[in-house]
Amino acid sequence: MRLRIALREAWRNIAGGTGRTLTLTLTLLAIAVSCQAADVLSARAIVHEAQVYQDAGANVLVLSSAGNVDPVRFKALASQPNVIAAGALRTTTDQVAAALPGSSIPAYETTPGFASILTGRPSTGVGVTIASDVATTVGVGVGDTLPLLAGTARVDGVYGYPQDGRVGGLGYSILIPTTDTSAFDACWVQEWPMTDTTAMLLRGTVMPASGNDAAPAQLSQFNATLGTTLDSAAAYASRPTRWAPVGALLLGALTAFGLLRLRQLEHASALHLGVRRLDLLAIILVETVMAALLATIACLASGALLARFATVEDVDTTLRLALLSPASASAGAMLGAMAGGASVREASLMRLFKER
Repeated sequence: MRLRIALREAWRNIAGGTGRTLTLTLTLLAIAVSCQAADVLSARAIVHEAQVYQDAGANVLVLSSAGNVDPVRFKALASQPNVIAAGALRTTTDQVAAALPGSSIPAYETTPGFASILTGRPSTGVGVTIASDVATTVGVGVGDTLPLLAGTARVDGVYGYPQDGRVGGLGYSILIPTTDTSAFDACWVQEWPMTDTTAMLLRGTVMPASGNDAAPAQLSQFNATLGTTLDSAAAYASRPTRWAPVGALLLGALTAFGLLRLRQLEHASALHLGVRRLDLLAIILVETVMAALLATIACLASGALLARFATVEDVDTTLRLALLSPASASAGAMLGAMAGGASVREASLMRLFKER
C-alpha cells in the first residue's frame, strides 16, 4: 500500500470517527496536562522555598571578630563560584542628620560590596546606604542628598530590615563605603547554593590573634529561623513528581492499546481482506500521530501558561520541564497503538464477529 493510500484511509477513519481520534486526543490531553501541572507546580514549590530562604538572608554567613578581620584575605571570597555578594564592616563614629540634631544614627564603615547583600542590587560604592527606617525618618531616598552635621552624602541605596529573625544592629543605621584596608569587625558572605568550602575560607579571613584577651571568631547565620541548610538541588532531584513523565508514558500507552483492542474486529477484517499488517500498522500510526499532535499542541499552550505564571524566573527551563509529560504521553500512545495493532489476529475474526 502506498503512503498516499495509507494517509487517505487514516483520514477517513479520523473524519468518520472510526479511529476514535477525538477520544484518544482528549484522554492524552487529560493525562499530559495532569502530569505536567503536577511536576511544574512541585518544582515551583521548591523554587519558592529557596527564594523565601534567600530573601530572609538565611544564605548569608557572618564571621565576627572585632578588629580582627583582614579585608585583603577576605577579598578573595568574592571570586568563589557560588558567592553572590561579600563584604566586611566595622563600627565607626555615629552620624547626626541635620534635620534631627538631637539624635544620632549608628554608622558602619563597609567594603564597597557589602551594601549589595542588604539591598539585593549592585552597589556603586560611591554614596552611603541607609536603612529604610532612616530614610523614612529623614525623608530621603535613593539618589537624594543626605544632609549630615559632618557634611553631606549621596544616598546610593536603601535597604529593608524586617524583624524576621535576622541579627540585630542594622535596622536603623547608615553604611559608609571605604577602601581603607585596616582591620574590620565582621565579614559577610551571601552564597547560593551554600557550600562548606566558603565557610572554611571565611574562617581564614581572621588575622592571628594578638594578646590573650582576643575574643575568638564566631561564625553564624544572618537569619537562622528557616534552618541552617537548604539543599534545593536534592529536593528537586528527589521530588515525587519526577516520575510524572514515566506515568504519562505508561498511561498513554495503555490508553492507545485499549482503544485499539476495541477495534479488533475492524482490523481483523482488514487483514482477512488482504491488507498487509505493515500497511495496517501504518494506518494506525497515522491516526495515533494525529491524536498525539493535537494533544501536544494543546499542551504547548498549557505549558506556556504554567511556565509564565508558576515561576518568577527561568521560564525557559520551566517550559522544557512542562513539555516532558506531553512528549512522554505521545510517545506512549504510539507504542501502545503499535502494540495493539500487532496483537490483532486474522484467525480471531469469527470469534470477534460472534462476540460483537
